[in-house]
Amino acid sequence: MSQGDFSSASESTPRKNGPLRTLKSGLGGDRGLGMICIALGIALGTSGLGTPLLQTTLLAGLSMALGMYLLMKTSDVLINHIAAIGRKLGISPMTLGIGLGMLTSLPELLVSVGAILQKNAGLGIGNVVGSNIANILLILGVTAALRAIPKADDSWRFNLAVIAAATVLFAAQLFIGALHPAFGVLLLGGLGYYCWRSCQTNSAPREDIAVCDTPEMCMPVWMNAALGLAGLAGLVGAASFLVASATAFGIKAGISPVVIGVLAVAIGTSLPELTVNVRAALKGQTDMAIGNILGSNAFNILMIGGFLCFTAVDIPADLDPLDTPLGALNTAAFAGSVILLWLAMRGRGGGLARWHGFAALAIYAAYTAALAILGGAA
Repeated sequence: MSQGDFSSASESTPRKNGPLRTLKSGLGGDRGLGMICIALGIALGTSGLGTPLLQTTLLAGLSMALGMYLLMKTSDVLINHIAAIGRKLGISPMTLGIGLGMLTSLPELLVSVGAILQKNAGLGIGNVVGSNIANILLILGVTAALRAIPKADDSWRFNLAVIAAATVLFAAQLFIGALHPAFGVLLLGGLGYYCWRSCQTNSAPREDIAVCDTPEMCMPVWMNAALGLAGLAGLVGAASFLVASATAFGIKAGISPVVIGVLAVAIGTSLPELTVNVRAALKGQTDMAIGNILGSNAFNILMIGGFLCFTAVDIPADLDPLDTPLGALNTAAFAGSVILLWLAMRGRGGGLARWHGFAALAIYAAYTAALAILGGAA
């Protein structure tokens, strides 16, 4: 064999990396930054290290932006490794999207529960309401605007029906004026049924673990699981720091916690969904993008809303549609976004046109402007 033949043969044979080499390769570049963010999120969320950053309005605002960034980066680590595990185990794109929707809902869960524990019901409940509005109008709007979503199988009907029913149950409590444990039982029961039905989706073929198209795919499953858990720990810390920063900022700036929850924090905790969907749209993986948003919205209400119901807290005035104009606006956007999504998807057999995306973005911009006006007037 000539030297040229030997060189060609060597290049065609994939080089097997050991665990340490694989880990070093997987943690390089942007992924190394992700691990730094995990460490920083844990440090800021579990110690008094971030307390000096919350002493003034400016520092609290900057800390809130840092908390959102840490949420995005730590979520990236978690999502990338769970997605790799899903590919290796053979999970269909729609089911994987729904599973990612559950994982990308973790920031909302941690922020909302943390806010309630810190006696900030406006931020906690507002985050659930605002995240679902942002998921449909902003994130799915961006996704459809980037790439039209073709017709899907009939599974979208079941997912949207679950979201619609859960939205009705949660919105009913906004009208009542308080969260009730009985509604929590219904929502968590619906969560169990939703998970069971989602698991019935046909699986996809397992992918060859030797196909290293991403650093995460080059790792063994146990390493994906370990780094995914590290991402989850960083996510918990970052969410705790974000809640503290948002609460401090709202108090010092005199802004309603509800406005912060349904706008700033809701967008911040929805950044994982935005990241996943933009990447999926650009790669043409629209089934995963739809599944991610539908799954995220379902888990936001069924899981997060279900847990929040057991706190039995009163609904803040800015979320009560019978109390303030701001409450009526938030409730209308919360329920109306689901209705608009249903009408749009039904008209295209489960798909969305690009103009649907641009229309959704325009509606979200109008909602944001009205929120700013009414919030300022309040």
